[in-house]
Amino acid sequence: DYVNISALGNATDFGDLTGHGNPGQSASTSNGVTGRGLFFGGYISGYYDGISYVTINTPGNSTDFGDSAHQGRSSSMSVSNGTNDRAVWCGGSITGGHSAGSQREFMDYVTVSSASNASDFGDMIDERGSGASFSNGTNDRGILYAGYEGFTYNTPFERIEYITISTPSNGTAFGDANMVQPGYNPNGVAALSGTSNDTNDRGIKMGGTEPAPQGKVKSIDYLTITSLGDSVTFGEHTTETSGIACISNGKGERGLGGGGTISGTDTNVIEYITISNLGDAADFGDLTEARHWHGGCSNAAV
Repeated sequence: DYVNISALGNATDFGDLTGHGNPGQSASTSNGVTGRGLFFGGYISGYYDGISYVTINTPGNSTDFGDSAHQGRSSSMSVSNGTNDRAVWCGGSITGGHSAGSQREFMDYVTVSSASNASDFGDMIDERGSGASFSNGTNDRGILYAGYEGFTYNTPFERIEYITISTPSNGTAFGDANMVQPGYNPNGVAALSGTSNDTNDRGIKMGGTEPAPQGKVKSIDYLTITSLGDSVTFGEHTTETSGIACISNGKGERGLGGGGTISGTDTNVIEYITISNLGDAADFGDLTEARHWHGGCSNAAV
């Protein structure tokens, strides 16, 4: 689907992911106003190592880009440094959903404008997937936010780490995720999504799932991408939601969160926030169909 981020309204069909079995649970990012969107890996009848791309301002099906430097996986995270043209594909699940040992720590990178196979970037601190990810664009910092950790079954955790996108290396500790129910052990949040206002330097986390008894959350949280520390409360969605997809129009300051799962049922609702102003989300429109654990990218945001 696609929308005009600056204008409230329903989504329109864009095309289909093709070339790698129409994978679900793909990670996605773009090179901003340059206009290429990438979709990494995913799952439909197996774990995919493929990368596909679209030209964001031209509706149509995706085209094969290349393959991972490692192995197929779903529920990954991805960031880019916008028009500086590098994207990094981070972590994800290789088998068994969120079971013990199913998550991975490795990261791949590509040059967004040049179709090719990925190269090794480094390793995250933790094996994990189903976290949020965002960056401050050409300022070159990528944030990898919480997710399911790799050592126990179905356990969210709270670590936030960062990478310098232009420099292959391992992840570095940034802080911890803000929690609706602090103090539980284990504690964390997963099945969430994120976006940012690009070089204006605010990152946003939307929705997610915390360990029982909390479950799905309404919470929207934020952090300043260049300043190490924990995330803090921004506002709320209209209802508890996990597995949404987020995009923004960058320095235009509008962030969208669409789809997801509410009380076990997929939704088609899209909500929006003004990233620079703390507050609750408001209705934007609807997707063409209800869905969850999907990806999103834009030709203004990263």
